[in-house]
Amino acid sequence: MDDIEPDNVVDVDIVDTNYAIYRDALGAVLIDKLAEPEAKPNRRQRRRRGKKAAEKALDKPEDKPEDKTQVNPEAETEVDDWEVVETEPQEQKEPKPRQESTEQDDNAENSPSDDLAEFVDYLARETFDLLPEDLHTLAHHIWVADTALRDKYGIAEDGSTSGGVPAPGPLNAARVAELLPGLDPSPVADSMEAYGLLGGTKTAAEIVAPALSAYLTAVAAAPPPPRSTRDQADGCEICGRDWVPLSYHHLIPRFVHAKVVKRGWHRADELQNVAWLCGACHRRVHRFANHEDLARYYYTVERLLAEPEMQRYAAWASRLRWKGK
Repeated sequence: MDDIEPDNVVDVDIVDTNYAIYRDALGAVLIDKLAEPEAKPNRRQRRRRGKKAAEKALDKPEDKPEDKTQVNPEAETEVDDWEVVETEPQEQKEPKPRQESTEQDDNAENSPSDDLAEFVDYLARETFDLLPEDLHTLAHHIWVADTALRDKYGIAEDGSTSGGVPAPGPLNAARVAELLPGLDPSPVADSMEAYGLLGGTKTAAEIVAPALSAYLTAVAAAPPPPRSTRDQADGCEICGRDWVPLSYHHLIPRFVHAKVVKRGWHRADELQNVAWLCGACHRRVHRFANHEDLARYYYTVERLLAEPEMQRYAAWASRLRWKGK
């Protein structure tokens, strides 16, 4: 039954994972934008000279030269009716939505930090749903296998690669506007404007562009290379114990190598990636997930340790003093 599973079924897990990555990328951009102080240039102001000094100047005969020795020193600074003075930039203030929390705000049901989190979640969900479907499920193995996809979303201007494959290039606002035609105008754009993110001619696409670029780079990146030799392992890569015997664990189990390559989950040159684990952790990993799930979702140590169950196990195993075979 496994072999006849249709390949066009949407992988819900990868969509949820990608959404979390996109939300973090957009959140980082929004926080940076909201933290930017408003740039206010020095203003040139005209200051009216004192009324008495002005009247005194008008009373002077035109043909009589001014006797500066008789001028009141206090009035001497007021030379003309108007003078231009430079003023210091006004104290820069953050946008209203980022008001400093008071003790009362922290105890309130909706504190500013909660409001900001809800704002980020709202914008992330609305804009992620507007993305083309092929970006919802994008992953490294898909990026590697699909030349048309790489051409569609460009490559990095500096020629950088991910696992030997050109990396996604930065998207500008014009390209984002093409990918998300319903973004400007929209309720999303209105919300951004209410938060002070849009000013002048700035559009919502300009806000989303760096976040979407960061998202593409993250999901298309190759998995971090695992340690491939025993000498490079300081200890078990799960529990960290360095006094126990280690054995290598195929991060993509050998039993599903043919299936993995056939379905495009990984490249053939990634099949021999290994992690060095103690006997106890090695057995735990294989009890945690079956071969196919290990190959599809847990093909790096980082992905394994991202699971709460494995985190709890690793914390427990790190305190064990017996070696375990």
